[in-house]
Amino acid sequence: MAIEVPIANFTPVIIRGGVYMPSIKFEQAAGVPEPTSSAKVVVTPNGEAVFEWTQGNGLFINIATGEYRFNLSEADTAAITWDSGKYRIEVVDSNGFTVPCIMEGLIFAEDCN
Repeated sequence: MAIEVPIANFTPVIIRGGVYMPSIKFEQAAGVPEPTSSAKVVVTPNGEAVFEWTQGNGLFINIATGEYRFNLSEADTAAITWDSGKYRIEVVDSNGFTVPCIMEGLIFAEDCN
């Protein structure tokens, strides 16, 4: 079954110098995992160049059918110089079609309070 509409958003808040490893599941209406592939997170920070977290660079990894995990280490998050921006998650669905914005929203990075 193809994914036809964007799913609910979430707003990542990354703490610089901490590990960031939440997971995201893509499921069909009946709760069956959606077999997706080639997932990536495209981040557009305010005032900085666009970059991607992908399976290839190890920063957004597939952990089960339809389930992915952000995989940012302490060093990865400490290197973040931006405070806010936008993100979108792109996948290829089970029919081979690219879904360029299955999730999108705001993303933040901050220091410990």
